[in-house]
Amino acid sequence: MLHSQLNSNIKLDDLAAVAGCSKRHLIRSFRQAYGVPPHHYRTLLRLAGAKSMLAAGRSVAETAAELGYCDQSQLNRHFRREFGMSAGGYARTVR
Repeated sequence: MLHSQLNSNIKLDDLAAVAGCSKRHLIRSFRQAYGVPPHHYRTLLRLAGAKSMLAAGRSVAETAAELGYCDQSQLNRHFRREFGMSAGGYARTVR
């Protein structure tokens, strides 16, 4: 579900319903299995998608919109927090 709906705002209630457990149990089990909670995992998936789109020559604004970010500043904030550089800076280094 997280992989197939990167640009959607997936609620924890929906994930718990699909998994058939409580939200608390889902978070605990997910963290144990993947090392991060579901929300952070989703952010990492979106950032991996952003890296590949930027490397393919897509613009930061286009990438942010396609991955469901409100704007490019939100993408840049997450990108900088995870990789230590802006999405535009990353795009310049891989082109």
